[in-house]
Amino acid sequence: MGSVMNVKNDSVVYVSHGTSRDVETIIRLRSWIEDEIKAMIGEYSTTKLFTDYKPDTETFEFKIVFFK
Repeated sequence: MGSVMNVKNDSVVYVSHGTSRDVETIIRLRSWIEDEIKAMIGEYSTTKLFTDYKPDTETFEFKIVFFK
């Protein structure tokens, strides 16, 4: 993706990937995704959202990184 993460890999506990037609949908679904991952992996301290626009498909790829 287009963003650079400056974190230690051992602090990342999970990464969720997806594709959407707009950023608003990603923002609207973020808390739901975080709740689903929390139910799956347990507690985490914080998340960080990264998006990347793909002009050829007119979509946004995104990832939400979950940290210890």
